[in-house]
Amino acid sequence: MNHYIITGTSRGLGRAIAEEALNTGATVIGIARSGAIDHKNYTHKSLDIGNISLLLASIPVLFPQIPDARKIILINNAGTLGKVGKLGELNSAEIENVYSVNLTAPAILINAFLSAYRAILGKKIIVNVSSGAANNPSDGWSGYCATKAGLAMLTLVVAKEEQLRTNNYSIYSFDPGVMDTEMQSELRSVSERDFSKVQQYHALKEQNLLAEPHVVAKKIISVVEHPERFPETNISVRNVS
Repeated sequence: MNHYIITGTSRGLGRAIAEEALNTGATVIGIARSGAIDHKNYTHKSLDIGNISLLLASIPVLFPQIPDARKIILINNAGTLGKVGKLGELNSAEIENVYSVNLTAPAILINAFLSAYRAILGKKIIVNVSSGAANNPSDGWSGYCATKAGLAMLTLVVAKEEQLRTNNYSIYSFDPGVMDTEMQSELRSVSERDFSKVQQYHALKEQNLLAEPHVVAKKIISVVEHPERFPETNISVRNVS
């Protein structure tokens, strides 16, 4: 049986990944502030991963020993856009939260995952949900762009370290493309003063160009089920059939 640990399962892509994983017969630990899924194989951990002290205290229960698991998978999906606005006009606490949720928490979770399951014989897989924002600067998104870029580089470093260790780990940075999620709704609600390209996001919605989260989730599950088909660390949703 496969075992998943997924952050941000209350809605959007995280919830879709959890539901698709459960459909395969896997067990899932979902980490989110709310929104538990009613399923016999689902365990909900109510936690705001942006609260780093609480996250550190919760590590032992997030990574239980599962010696008979065929695969153990960590999916760092939770993310926050933060307040859209230009640096110099932002609240310092909002900046701190974006970095905590999008970069500090995934780094801590990866560290704990690698440590907890080093001796497990089954395959270990990490999927960090990336974004085009990691490579494309957008005004008003300083925190989101910077943290997604940081997570992308963190993924590459960990992949290199695990190659040197020659352990049974695979790690991916997965770009899901643009999806019809609450984050997209948030973007469409901001002003052009805060984000100059906001009208482009209205057009994506009006032209039905936003992917449905379950479609993307199935592609992530496909990567997890067949990692031998995906030797590269960076994966785009467009390259997974």
